[in-house]
Amino acid sequence: MRNKIFFLSSVLFSLFVSNSELIAQQYQPLQISSGFNQDVIANGVGSPFSSSSSGIDASSYALLSTDYQFTVGGTTYSNAIPSNGMITSMDDASLTFQLNSLSANNSLRLANQNDSGVLVVSNPLAALGISVLVTSGDGASVVSGIITFTDNTTQIFSGLSIPDWYGSTALPTALWNMGRINRNTATVETPTNNPRLYRLDIDFNTSNYGKSVQSIQFTKTSSGGVANILAVSASLLGTCPPPISISAINGTSTSADFIWSSLGSEIQWEIIIQAEGSPAPGSGVSGLLVNSMTYFANFLQPGIGYDVYVRAVCFGSEYSIWSGPFNYYTPPANDNCSLPTTIPVNTGADCLQVVSGAFLGSTVSSEPNYCGATNNGDLWFDFTATSDVQTISLSNFAGPALPIVMTVYEGNDCSSLTQIFCSSVNYITATSLIVGQTYYVRTSINSSNTDHATTFDICVSTPDITSGDSLECLIETINSDFETPAFPSGTGWYNHNQVQGWRTTASDEVIEMWNNFQGVTAYSGNQFIELNANMSSGVYQDYETPVSTTFNFGFAHRGRLGTDSCGLYVGPPGGPYTLIFTASTGNTEWQYYTGSYTIPSGQTQTRFIFEAISTATGDLSVGNFLDAISFTANNGILSDNPVVLECDNNTADLILAGGVGTWIAHSDNPSPTVIEGVNSNTPVITGFLEPGVYKYDWTNLYCSTTLEINFSGNNVPAPEVEDITYCLGQTAVALEAVALEGYTLNWYTVAQDGTPLSEAPIPDTSVAGTTIYYVSQSSEASTCEGPRVPLIVTVNNPVSFTINGECEGVNYWLTVEGEFSDAVLYSWTNSANMILSEDSSFNVSSYLAQNSGISIPEGGITFYLDINDNGCESQSEFTVESVFCSIPRGISPNGDGLNDEFDLTGMNVDKLSIYNRYGKTVYEFSGDYTKEWKGQTNNGNNLPDATYYYYIKTREGKSYTGWVYVNKEY
Repeated sequence: MRNKIFFLSSVLFSLFVSNSELIAQQYQPLQISSGFNQDVIANGVGSPFSSSSSGIDASSYALLSTDYQFTVGGTTYSNAIPSNGMITSMDDASLTFQLNSLSANNSLRLANQNDSGVLVVSNPLAALGISVLVTSGDGASVVSGIITFTDNTTQIFSGLSIPDWYGSTALPTALWNMGRINRNTATVETPTNNPRLYRLDIDFNTSNYGKSVQSIQFTKTSSGGVANILAVSASLLGTCPPPISISAINGTSTSADFIWSSLGSEIQWEIIIQAEGSPAPGSGVSGLLVNSMTYFANFLQPGIGYDVYVRAVCFGSEYSIWSGPFNYYTPPANDNCSLPTTIPVNTGADCLQVVSGAFLGSTVSSEPNYCGATNNGDLWFDFTATSDVQTISLSNFAGPALPIVMTVYEGNDCSSLTQIFCSSVNYITATSLIVGQTYYVRTSINSSNTDHATTFDICVSTPDITSGDSLECLIETINSDFETPAFPSGTGWYNHNQVQGWRTTASDEVIEMWNNFQGVTAYSGNQFIELNANMSSGVYQDYETPVSTTFNFGFAHRGRLGTDSCGLYVGPPGGPYTLIFTASTGNTEWQYYTGSYTIPSGQTQTRFIFEAISTATGDLSVGNFLDAISFTANNGILSDNPVVLECDNNTADLILAGGVGTWIAHSDNPSPTVIEGVNSNTPVITGFLEPGVYKYDWTNLYCSTTLEINFSGNNVPAPEVEDITYCLGQTAVALEAVALEGYTLNWYTVAQDGTPLSEAPIPDTSVAGTTIYYVSQSSEASTCEGPRVPLIVTVNNPVSFTINGECEGVNYWLTVEGEFSDAVLYSWTNSANMILSEDSSFNVSSYLAQNSGISIPEGGITFYLDINDNGCESQSEFTVESVFCSIPRGISPNGDGLNDEFDLTGMNVDKLSIYNRYGKTVYEFSGDYTKEWKGQTNNGNNLPDATYYYYIKTREGKSYTGWVYVNKEY
């Protein structure tokens, strides 16, 4: 966006180097009638100590003049300060400085931090700025000050650095190479290009162009350096003065009229409008020529900053310097009600979706009824309610900490808005909203501050409301745990305008938050506050209390460096406040305090404020940690909601509501009832006939909330049950069923009549078979009982089986014999309890072949089988001593991976001998043989294709002989 704007500016104002004559800047020394406090220049004949009062630095080195001689006829110094005090700046021959008399005080010398002095001008001149002749001894120094004009207006300058008088290029050098003299020894030093006097320019603000200087106050703000102010010259207005008072009127998000005033008689001007922060145009750069002191720019973009420069075109093709920049921000797109920014509604209480707002460029909308005493610019948003209660909050502030107020409106369009909620604490709980209806939110600056560079995020969320509660009738504390704004561990110092809910009476408006700092963790959440940041003050939150109500309060308190004490005070905003609770706590752990307070009648707004009473250090701004502060007052229904009436009870008499209000029955209730005490907090409702849900509204000055009464009549339902299965001999537990809240279970062994068991039965699992039990439920408050429902208990016999091991072809298998149901589950495992298979049979040969590191040891290898049939489990095991099923008749060791080896795996061979047809031994192997012979000799040479004879001996002592054919072609 910024690149696009610069492009537009470049097209409209084609910049080029002007061939016109540019006026050189003119200067004239200002005469200082008073204010110099030291003579820092040795002149005339004699000791420098007698002709100067101080050195430039603290080491008593002073300047000297061209007429200085220690004795008559002595050495003079031609490069020294001119004896007439007139200095022409080295960098600009048009700039001259006139020193005060060399025999009088000629420097405003500021040696210490906060030293200050005022130079009074006797020849005020209309100017664009001033150039000051300065230097600093013993290092650089920093000055600030105030320029007072003859019309008694002022301009402040601050943080201006004056370089050390040796070797610096930080400012333009006005004079150098003039030497210095030690006032105590009269020793003169003349180093090349040193010492140096510098030119310090102070430009006037555009609004001060053409004004005359009456006086200049200088204050040294640094601790280091010795500042010397030696002379002042005015940058004259000249014959072609620059325009003044650039401003904008009739601004929209895409256009504005820029206007200015003239100090001269010119009739033409040039204007440049460019992106904010772009380099200022030089004297040889031209802009768009206009013939009046106004220009309409219709190419602007919403919410963007621009720098505007204007210069005069004078007679004789002369140009003034550029005036500016005038910084202008176009209003943001949502600067008016007709173009609000839509806020997405979060489905929960967390602000996962937000939109941003930026006040730069904002103007005051014409719609009435905004919150706050001042509106210095506003932004508009809207949202569509998804719940009857929504929270609107501001967070993530940046820029100046301005007070912002939010106003929520209802209405079909901007011409018919009705204010329904207002907040100055960055948080609103909006109640009684209509789902699907769109509401407007206006954020406005409640301050006359002209710096609008404030940004924020705005969020609409949906609070979690427990069933039966009414958030509309519940007064709650905002940001009770001080979790907003969130920051990393340490301390956060926030202006209270950037905090939700809380405000402070401190004049600096700072609230100090902590997060896991100095070994102190929060009582609740992650953050807490120290009661006073920089000064003794109060931290408070205000509550609307249109009628008398009782608040319950609670807060966590802890000392910081010992035992601290704070007080909780209450009263209307502005006081007087009454101390209602005092908390004194050490610094080893948090203490949580509670209490209650009844608001007096007629106090329509109430402030609860915490103030320090004492601290361990004696400094009221150090200590008193607070967290988890809660002030709640419920003017809704306080008793259980909904109320449940049993079949034999048609009177509701345990009802309690808060505040002062009226009960109204819903017209669509199942049947008419009688309310005894329609204006009472404890009514009695009678006459329930038809089963169903009855509703009654409790309406007071705060809200309207609904009580529900569930009348069950004589229809008690059966409890919920699940049949259960056991194995023979398995340990059984007492039977269970699910009953309604407030009901008890009744267990029987018969479907009708009979006496209920004293407790839930425990099934007998010693005999296989099926047993049926029966259960009902009845209200604990009555004798009403519902129908009985059966619960079937089945006891199954354990599963019985055997494991067989046998060869099938060349593979050795374990198989199972037994009678099982269709739901049977198998699990073969090894001694490490690793599951090997979940089939009814298990291929041992394949298992060993796939696990080359596993062999059958002496005594065999054991496998285990677990069978689960209808929840009944049994286990057995089988030891395999050998999986050998046949000796190969031939091998084809050609490397194709098929029948390459003489494989005797599982035969437990510990010796193998191979003979040729002549009876000669060609290969022998002793040890744990599996499949090492691949048709090779003992030397590793391949044997020719032929028939060979073997001798095999196993670890069990068995021996085998026979023949094997070697054929590499297959």
